[in-house]
Amino acid sequence: MRRGDTIARCGNSGNTSEPHLHFQVQNTKNFYSSIGLSIRFTSIRKSPIPNCERSDPCQAPNYEDIDNCYIARGLAVENKTKS
Repeated sequence: MRRGDTIARCGNSGNTSEPHLHFQVQNTKNFYSSIGLSIRFTSIRKSPIPNCERSDPCQAPNYEDIDNCYIARGLAVENKTKS
């Protein structure tokens, strides 16, 4: 896999309110003993989802503390090059 490759297509299946994608990058093949790694993005626009704590009981991070190239729970993300 190389930078810029398509990794998946976004879809809406199961009990969800909007199309979304789940994926994880980790340091070993074993899911149970591996460490999840941060994924660096380029050309993204992100904004907090209003009232996301109503449907997500986990505490969202302080968005000002997140570097502009990383994403976290509670954020809406889109491609900056989107027309």
